[in-house]
Parts: sequence; C-alpha cells; structure tokens
Amino acid sequence: MSTVGNIPSPSFCSKFKYYIVVDGSPLYINAVFLGYIIGVVIITAGFYELYRLYTYIVGKCQVKSIDMKFRDSKLHPRWNITSTYENKTINYSLIAADGFSYKDSAWSHAQKYQINHTYPCYRSKNDALLAWTWQWKLPSKFKVYGNIYGGVLLLMITTILILWRRRYRKIQQEQEAEAAASNFDRQQELQSMNYAETPPPAYNEVMQTMI
Repeated sequence: MSTVGNIPSPSFCSKFKYYIVVDGSPLYINAVFLGYIIGVVIITAGFYELYRLYTYIVGKCQVKSIDMKFRDSKLHPRWNITSTYENKTINYSLIAADGFSYKDSAWSHAQKYQINHTYPCYRSKNDALLAWTWQWKLPSKFKVYGNIYGGVLLLMITTILILWRRRYRKIQQEQEAEAAASNFDRQQELQSMNYAETPPPAYNEVMQTMI
C-alpha cells in the first residue's frame, strides 16, 4: 500500500475490487458493455476474413496510372488498373485502405506497384454473398485466427469480470451480515453488563413508588 504524506492510499487491487463491487459503478458497466460489444465485433471481423479466404479469385492487374484520393483527412494512394481474369478485361480504380498524413509517405507507398507493371490481385467470386472488389493483398489466415481467438479471449475476460463481481458482492454481503451480528451481540453484552452493575433500589425508593 502506497502512502501520500502520512495518509495511506488504497492499493490498485483495493480500488479494482471497489469498482467491481459498488452498485452502479460506471467503470464496471462500461467495461462489461464495451467488452462484449468489441468482442463480438472482432469475432465477426474474423469470420468475415475467413469467408474472404475461401471465396477469392486471383487475377492480374496492370497499373495504368497513380494518383491520390483525399478521404477522412488522409491521403489514400489510388492505382488506376486494368484487371484481367478468365480473358475478361475491366478498368478499375484500386484505392489503398491505409491513409497517410504526409504526401511523401503516400507516394512512397504508391510506388510499391509501379506504372505499366502487372501484379497479382484478388477479389471475391462473382456469385459471392458478400462481394468485395480488387485488392493487392491476399486474405490473411493470421487475421482469421487473430480476430476470432482475440474476440473469444475478450469475451472470456468480460465474463470472468462478471463472475468476480458476483463473488466479491457475496463476500461483502457476508462480511456485512457478520458485522451486523457482531454489533448486535456486543450491544446485548453491554446491556447485560449495565443491568448487572445497576444496584437494586433501596427500600425507601420502592415504598415511594408504591405510594
């Protein structure tokens, strides 16, 4: 336990237990709410990436020109390409998902795919339920496992937090009940001691009360 001057300050564990046990604690409520929401979102993203992993096709994309698209206060490299798949050619603009704050950084990223060069590219099948357009990067197994396991772990931690709250609440209620019973026994003991120490009334006092 740390101290400030001569006054001891509660430890982190004590504060943590307090915020778990106290009724209506904003920290506890927000932690549980965000834990479940974020966990579900991450798991959903993982299954979406898994879906993409099993529904993509590989084409060839030739870069015709490069420019920048300003979106969400960021510069996003845009490659104007000609895609080829099964002898079908389509002109398309492929926009980078990652944005950059500085123009030099954006152009440096754009030069990874140079004009008049052809690169493999990926998109969803034509009959895919959730369609997605051409992109440079292959869907990632690492994202699949990372998102699904990460989301499940977050849900487990949130559930453990709820179980901890129930446990600490039960312990607190038992301690309060024991304290109340101890106080009652102490009061009864004090009353018995006061009664035993009080002398019986004198004969004259008794006669006065009877007159």
